[in-house]
Amino acid sequence: GFGGFIGCNALWDAAVIGVEASYMHGTFGGSAFGTMSRSYSASDGYAYNVTSDNYAAMTIRDMATARIRGGWSTGMFLPYGFVGAAIGLGDVQRTANVYGTGVNASAPPGFQNIAFNYTESGDQKNAVFFGYSAGLGVDMMLLGCMFLRAEWEYLRFTHRIDTSVNTFRVGAGYKF
Repeated sequence: GFGGFIGCNALWDAAVIGVEASYMHGTFGGSAFGTMSRSYSASDGYAYNVTSDNYAAMTIRDMATARIRGGWSTGMFLPYGFVGAAIGLGDVQRTANVYGTGVNASAPPGFQNIAFNYTESGDQKNAVFFGYSAGLGVDMMLLGCMFLRAEWEYLRFTHRIDTSVNTFRVGAGYKF
């Protein structure tokens, strides 16, 4: 992915506290698949064997964070940590398939074995996701006001599907 950041810092001796906003564009997300089977007897005289297959995926294309950060300046380096709120834009896909058989030996011929299969799917395009952000990083001063940055960020989004995104990124910045 690619993106940018902007922020403002205050310095007290070697302690640095600031606010920052970041944006990243890319393809991030996750998916999950699960299956479950059950057998039971119903009051209609049938014994049912039922299986449910479920799939869900969330793809995030754009992410933005607003965060507070704190660090300690040590010469050319500024190690820091941050926490904040996150918002994302992406797509959600969900599919559920329930299938099985109902068996009743005493039912009329043709109705002793009944197979069934039901599928439901739902896609949501351009969904907005909300979550939080936390991470660690280090800035390194280069020449004048130029600095390099390396950071790890953990983002957690929830939108009927919980998705965690871990990013490691490097960048360059200019300090005014």
